Amino acid sequence: MRPADFREVCARVDWLRQSHYLDGPNDVDWIFRNQLIAEREDSLYVDYVHEEEGDRWSTPATDEGVHFGAETSVQDLVGSIHRTGCTSRAGLEVVAAAWTGQPIDDDTHWQKVAAVNRSIVEELAERGHALTNATTDDARRVIGQWHFPLADIDLKEIEVPLSHLEANRARRVDFG
Repeated sequence: MRPADFREVCARVDWLRQSHYLDGPNDVDWIFRNQLIAEREDSLYVDYVHEEEGDRWSTPATDEGVHFGAETSVQDLVGSIHRTGCTSRAGLEVVAAAWTGQPIDDDTHWQKVAAVNRSIVEELAERGHALTNATTDDARRVIGQWHFPLADIDLKEIEVPLSHLEANRARRVDFG
């Protein structure tokens, strides 16, 4: 995601917090569980899942054992945040100082975040807190991909009653 402002981040987060959603070829064909929670739970737990086609068991086990998926850009970013020194005690203090008192509202533009990220990366490098294996790609990734602080955003799941989704689906199917 490349958000232009904090409003866009909040809207995306709210969409990702929904307990269930409609999707499929016609955007309303099936009801799905929250994908983030489902993927996390499915990779760790055995579940008895109720689906429209019937009930089934879901397990993370495969013939190759438990699999946690391919590396992602998020994993790359977390590694870069660590290598640039942000996860050290001193790094966390620099990050906190950089963001303390910075007002963030719906209209806060992405460029402000990039400027703060740049100041953090530069200060950590100047103080010698970056790891010896930190690269310029790590610095670029932290500056360009580390998004808005989410401290003030509600991240709790939004319970979406299945009856609402079923009614929405029925309306959409009836009216095409």
